[in-house]
Amino acid sequence: DDNCHLMVPSKKNSKEKHFFDKKLYKYRIVVEQTFQKIKCFRRIQIRYDSNIKTFNSFSFLALFMILYKAI
Repeated sequence: DDNCHLMVPSKKNSKEKHFFDKKLYKYRIVVEQTFQKIKCFRRIQIRYDSNIKTFNSFSFLALFMILYKAI
């Protein structure tokens, strides 16, 4: 696929080197850590809500709480 690229650093002893963007890799870590913080909310992790609007609303509320704590 042309739209997918491997975004992990190559090993030092690897014969085949591939492109690695360090700046983009840092953003990937931020995204993964954000998802980890979102999953701390049990209601989101287990998906108690049967209505998608309620689930999305609580997801935005959880993101807001995470951002508020970061400030």
